[in-house]
Amino acid sequence: MSAVTTSVGLVSGLNTGEIIEALINAQRASVARLESRQRNYESSQLGLKALEATLLSVKTSADTLGKASTFTNFAVTVSDASALMATTRSNATLGTTTFQPLQKASAHTLKSRGYSSVDQVVGAGTITIARGGEVDTGTSLSLLNDGNGVRLGAIRLTDRIGATTDVDLSSARTVADVVNAVNASGAAVTAAARGDHLVLTDSSGGSGNLSVRDIGNGHTAADLGIASSVATNTITGSAIYSVSESFSLSQINDGNAPRFSATGVDLRITAGDGTQLDIELSNVTTLGGVLEAINGHAGNGGKIAASLVNGRIVLEDASGGAGTLAVADTTGSSVLRALGLDVTAAATTLTGKALTGGLNSVLLRNLNGGNGIAQLGQVTLTDRTGATATVDLSTAESLDDVLAAINAAQTSGGQKLAITASVDSAGLGIELRDTSGATASNVIVSDVGGGTVAVDLKIAADSATSSVRSGHLGRLYVSESTSLAKYAADGKAVSLGTFQITDSSGTVSSISVGSDTRTLGDVIDKINAAGVQVTARLNDTGDGLVLIDEAGGTGSLTVTNLGTAKTATALKIAGTGIVGGDGKLRIDGRQSVQITLDADDTLSDLEVKLRSANAGLTATIFNDGSPANPNRLLLSGTKSGTVNRLRIDDGGIGLGLSTVVAAQDALLRVGNDPATGVLLASETNSFKNVPGGLDIDLLQAGTGPIEVTVGRDLAAVKNAVKQFVTTYNQYYDTAGELTKFDPATNQRGILQGDGTVSRVRTRLDGLLSGRYGTDSSLSSLADLGVTFGPTGKLVLDEEKLAQVLNEKPDAAKGFFSDRTKGFGVKSKAVLDSLTDPFTGSFKLQDDALTDSITRIEQRVDQLDAILLSRRDRLIRQFAKMEEVLNGLQSQQTALVQLANLAVSNRK
Repeated sequence: MSAVTTSVGLVSGLNTGEIIEALINAQRASVARLESRQRNYESSQLGLKALEATLLSVKTSADTLGKASTFTNFAVTVSDASALMATTRSNATLGTTTFQPLQKASAHTLKSRGYSSVDQVVGAGTITIARGGEVDTGTSLSLLNDGNGVRLGAIRLTDRIGATTDVDLSSARTVADVVNAVNASGAAVTAAARGDHLVLTDSSGGSGNLSVRDIGNGHTAADLGIASSVATNTITGSAIYSVSESFSLSQINDGNAPRFSATGVDLRITAGDGTQLDIELSNVTTLGGVLEAINGHAGNGGKIAASLVNGRIVLEDASGGAGTLAVADTTGSSVLRALGLDVTAAATTLTGKALTGGLNSVLLRNLNGGNGIAQLGQVTLTDRTGATATVDLSTAESLDDVLAAINAAQTSGGQKLAITASVDSAGLGIELRDTSGATASNVIVSDVGGGTVAVDLKIAADSATSSVRSGHLGRLYVSESTSLAKYAADGKAVSLGTFQITDSSGTVSSISVGSDTRTLGDVIDKINAAGVQVTARLNDTGDGLVLIDEAGGTGSLTVTNLGTAKTATALKIAGTGIVGGDGKLRIDGRQSVQITLDADDTLSDLEVKLRSANAGLTATIFNDGSPANPNRLLLSGTKSGTVNRLRIDDGGIGLGLSTVVAAQDALLRVGNDPATGVLLASETNSFKNVPGGLDIDLLQAGTGPIEVTVGRDLAAVKNAVKQFVTTYNQYYDTAGELTKFDPATNQRGILQGDGTVSRVRTRLDGLLSGRYGTDSSLSSLADLGVTFGPTGKLVLDEEKLAQVLNEKPDAAKGFFSDRTKGFGVKSKAVLDSLTDPFTGSFKLQDDALTDSITRIEQRVDQLDAILLSRRDRLIRQFAKMEEVLNGLQSQQTALVQLANLAVSNRK
C-alpha cells in the first residue's frame, strides 16, 4: 500500500501545514514589500521609455530645423508646363531664367528602296553598321575664332540675280549645321567647308553681286567669315578655324588621343648634339601643355624650341650639333603619331603633320584603320563625256583636300570636269558622281605613277555608271588610348575578368583584365606578352583590335571567357578564328556589326538578320501602297541623338537607304537672344544641371520663351516648425499623463514625483525660452510665432511665421541652422544630453532602476531561500513532535495496560 500523507498530525490532531504556512507568510511580508517596490521600478522604466520615445520625436524635428538643407529647398514654377518640366538641384539659385525649347531629340529612321515582294532576292554582300568612323565630323562652332565661337542669329543671302533668302542659324551648333542650313534654304547659293574657311557658290547665272550680310544687329555672318559682297560666283570666307594651344589632346588626330607610357617617359627627343630629352606627358591635357613640357624640360637649356605653326607642331634644333634632330616613342607609348611628329627633320627643323583635318573633315592618315594612304600622288579622272583631268594630291592631308581637288578638276583646256565628289549619305566614305548625263565614256578614276590615292580611297574605277562609291573608309576611331570604361556594348565598361587564348599549335595562355588594364593598348600589350604565338594590334578598319595567329599549326585560334565574367565577349574577341587574306587565322574584334547576306537571301531574310544583329536598330518591312515595288525596309535607331545616327554601309548591295527622320539632339537655349544665349544640346530630351541649377525635361519644342522661376520652398520650413510644435506638445501630454495625481481617487501616474521628468522639463523650458541666431530682431521662438499657451503647451501663429519667412528668410535660416548660435545646434546639445543611448539622462536613470531591480531580485531570492529553509525546519520539527507524542502515547498505553493487569491480579 502506498503511504498516506496529511498536514494534520496523527497524534496531535494539529493542522501543521496551516500552522507552518501562517508562520512563513508572517515572515514573508518583507519579501512582498520588496516585490511591490520592484513592480514600481519596472513601471517607472516603462514610463520613462515611453517619455523618451516622444522626446526622440522632438529631437528629430529639432534636427530637421537645424539642417541648412531645410531652408534651401526650392519651389519651381514654369510659365508653360506643357513645354518644360523643371526640377531643382542642390546648387539652384533664386530667380527667373528664360529658356527656349528649340528642338526635341529624335532617333534616326531610314527606309530602303522598294521591292516587288518580301521574297525578292536582295543579293549577296556584307552590310556594315558602324558605331563610329564617320568622315563628316561636324566642327563645333565654339572652336571657331580662337575659341570665341559664333554669335548666333540669322543671315541674308542675295544671289547674283538679286533674289534674297534669309537663313536662320540661331540653333546651329556645328559648321555642318551652317552648311546644311544654307544648302537647304532654297537659295541659288551653296555652302561648303574648305580647310579653315567657308566657301559660298552662286548658281543663279546672274551678273549682279553675290552677298551675305547679317540681319539686324547680328554678327553671325561676320563671325563665320562670310559677310561679303562680290561680283563673282564665289565668296571665299576668311579663316575662322585654327589649332591653338588650348586644344585638348582629345581634339587632335580625329579624336585619337596619345597613349602615354606606364613608365613615365612618353617621348624622347634627340638633338643634333646628342642631347636626349625624355618628356613625360601623362599629366598633360592640352597642346600647350605638350609645348611647355618640351620647352621647360630641365635638360633642354634652349636647345630644342617647340611651337605651334599653322596647325602643326614645329621643333627647332638650336644645339649646333651635326647630328639629326629625331623624335621617338618610348616603350608603351603612342604619342609620336598622335602629335603628327612621325616625320623626318629637314636640317634643324622638324615640321609635324597637320593635327586636324580642318572644318568638318578628317585626316587621310587615319583612314583604313590608321594605315592612311600608302603613297600620295596624282589621280586621273574621266567623266562620261570623255573629258579627262589630272589632280595632284601629293600634298593632301585631309579628306577635304581630296574632295576639293576633285571638285575643282579641269581639263588641260580649262574645262571643268563633270564630276563632283562628296561624303556619302552614310557619312562613312565618299562618292564621285558624274553630272554630265552623257554615256560616251566610262567614269574612270586611276592613280598616276606610283601613287595609291585612288586605290586606298577605294574609288579606282572604270565603269559605265554615273556614281563611284568608296564604301566604308575605315576611319580610325578605336585606338590604343581608347578607354575600356565605355568600350563594351551600349557604351558600358568592359567587365574585369580572365579569358583564354589558344593558338593553332595548341599553346594556351590566360589573360587577366584587372584594374590595371585601363585602355585597349593595355589589353594588346598583355596579349602580346602572353607566351602564345598570337599578335594583337589595332585592326585595319579602325574599329577594334585583331588577333592574328602566327603559330601556323593545324588547330584553331580560339578565345574563350573564363569564369562568369564575359571579358572577351565585351572586347568582341570571343570565338574562333577565320582565315584572312594573308592565309593566317585571325579574330577581328570590330565594334561595327557585320551582316552577311547569301546570294539567295530575300528582303524577309534581311529583316530577320537585322533584327537579331543587336546593332542598335529595329527592322520592319512595310508596304507603302505603291503599284510597283511597294515593299520597303524601315530601319529605326533605338536611341535618339546625333551621336546615335545610323551609319550603314550596304556593301554595294544597293538597298537605296534614305533618311525618313534625321537623328537629332534636343536643343534648349538659355536666354532670349541667340547671339548672347547659351545653346544646350542633349541626345535625349533631358538636360542636367543647366544654368540656374536646374534639370530640364523638354516636353514640347517651338513654343517660344518660357520662364522658370526658382523661389524658396517656404512650405517645407513651415511644416518643419509645425512638426516641432506638434512633437513637443505630444511630449508635454505624455509627461502630464505619466505624472498626474487625482486627489479625488488618490490615483497617481507611474512617474508622479519622478526627478528625471522634472529635470527634463527644466532643460526644455530653458531651451525653448533661449535666444538664438545672429540677428537681434529674430532671436527667440516667440519672434517666429512660437509661444507657450495657457496650458503650458506650444502655440504656433502661422501667419506670423509666414510673414517672418517671407521678410527675413536669411535671418530665419540663421536662427535655426547657424553652426554655433543656431537653435538646431543648441537643441541638439540639450536633447542629446537627455536621450543619448549611452550617457543620456534617460539612459542613466534606466540603468539606476535596473540596478535597483536587480538588487531587489537578489534580496528576494535570498529571503526566499531563508524562508524555504525555515519551512523545511518547521516541517521537521512538527514531524519530531508527532514522533515524541506518539512515543508518549505508546508509553501511556503501556502504563494503562500494566495498571489494568495489576488490578486484575489483586482480584
